[in-house]
Amino acid sequence: MPPPGLDRTRSPLPSGVESAGGARLPLEDILAAHQLWLGKTGEGRRADLTRRCYSGAVLAGVRLEKAVLRSSSWVEADLFRANLVGADLTFADLRAATLEQADLTSANLGHARFERANLKGAALAECHAVEANFAGAQLENSRWLDSVVQMCRFPGARMAGTVFNQARLFRCDFTEAVLEKANLSYARFQVCKFNGAVLREAKMGGSHFEDSSFSQADLTDARLARSHLSRCHFNRARMDGADLAEACLAGADLSQADLRGVRLGGADLHAADLRGANLTGAREVSGDQLAMARTDATTILPNGKNGPYMRRSGAEKPLRTPLQSPA
Repeated sequence: MPPPGLDRTRSPLPSGVESAGGARLPLEDILAAHQLWLGKTGEGRRADLTRRCYSGAVLAGVRLEKAVLRSSSWVEADLFRANLVGADLTFADLRAATLEQADLTSANLGHARFERANLKGAALAECHAVEANFAGAQLENSRWLDSVVQMCRFPGARMAGTVFNQARLFRCDFTEAVLEKANLSYARFQVCKFNGAVLREAKMGGSHFEDSSFSQADLTDARLARSHLSRCHFNRARMDGADLAEACLAGADLSQADLRGVRLGGADLHAADLRGANLTGAREVSGDQLAMARTDATTILPNGKNGPYMRRSGAEKPLRTPLQSPA
């Protein structure tokens, strides 16, 4: 009888994989031996499915924690609620696979392919991903706490409610990804692209976004208080209602950005480019802050008048807009 999670009703599985002696073992036997190996009784054998093909297989709930799955193929496979904790998935092909609610905690995802895969609610905490591809993947409510993600691609991915709390990301591409209400708090993003991404109501407070780009992104009502945004690009971004209190925006490019009704109390605007930006109704901003930024005649100041900002002009006092509730 096959172990829990093994179902042959949709498509046949490969007949097996080769054992150390060269004989072929059915997948059921491989999985059974793997469970014994996990029991640490000295029995069984760690599953090694390197370069094997299980495309289209139905393996919902399968237990493959700590298994070796290098260069294996799982295209369109059903791995719903699969246990892949600590598994080695380097160079694995999981395009269009179902990994909804799967557990990939501490898994190695280096160079793996997840294009168009369903990873809704998947656990990816403490995973290590280098040059993995998640283009067009469904990653809603997935959890990446304390993960290390380098040079990975997420263009067009659906990531609403995704959690990257305390994660470290380097040179990742989130172009046009949907990260609405995502939690990116206290994470570190270095040289990442969020161009055209949707980050409405995202929690980004206390995070470091070094040399990252948000050009034409939608950050409406995003929470960026105390975040480090030095040298980031927000050209033409929509940021109305965002909370930027005590954020570091030194040297940031906010040209032509929509900053209506934003909170700027205590924010560092030294050398920030506000040319062409709309700051109508911006709150808690002082004259000293605006004097440090770059403004010109195309800047719309908090009082609704065009710049450039002149000291003691009173233009830092906000004009009430529909974005603001009465005091």
